[in-house]
Amino acid sequence: MDIKASVLQRVSEWERAALDDECRHCAIRSSALFAELTDEDFERIHRPIDRVRLAPGAVIFNDGDAAEALFTVRRGAVKIEHVLPDGRSRITAMHHAGDLIGLSGYAARRHDARAVALTEVELCRLPVSLLRELEACSPRLQAGLEAKWLAALREANAWLTELSVGSIGARVARLLLKFPADPEDRITVCSRQDMGAMLGGVALETVSRVMSRFQREGVLESLDRVGRVYRADLAALRRIAADG
Repeated sequence: MDIKASVLQRVSEWERAALDDECRHCAIRSSALFAELTDEDFERIHRPIDRVRLAPGAVIFNDGDAAEALFTVRRGAVKIEHVLPDGRSRITAMHHAGDLIGLSGYAARRHDARAVALTEVELCRLPVSLLRELEACSPRLQAGLEAKWLAALREANAWLTELSVGSIGARVARLLLKFPADPEDRITVCSRQDMGAMLGGVALETVSRVMSRFQREGVLESLDRVGRVYRADLAALRRIAADG
């Protein structure tokens, strides 16, 4: 899918040797697909990899789109959603820095869900043709793909279990713990509507009531006017998540 309309910035990577080094020493490389590649593997890459920055709400790919690329998240959050027959959407995963998006499309050659930026995101666009070439000659990339498959499967199972079982308070707490916290325990969350979709179709009003309760109890401290940035008592969230 063409995502140019939503791109805030597009930079062609690896067109010069200096930019090769940037990927070799990328801060998220240890958790990304290319973690185990050697310098010899990198020498096989002769085409540019795009780095793209997308605005919140930008569609990265749609259900049914040809899987021409996978995406590694460098910064921000991305949701994966499936549209149900009645038109409602169910969010089935959320991805952050280091995660690989679109892996199911790599095997099926078409994406089976929609990926949307929850926040402003920065992605590396990895052409499928390039990955197939590397996979054919590098067992290290094959191992990386297998590891990502297993991680995605574990996350999918955990997502279904953790967010669909227990009291609504415990489920919201578990969801909040999935948003990365900075060194000062600040988290940036998505909209209440998206949170409800992640919890399996919970009403926006129900999510709002739980979030308000957490603020009254001091578990969350709102840091902005729109209810997206909070300072969280992570220990309290973990207790609530475990007690539910």
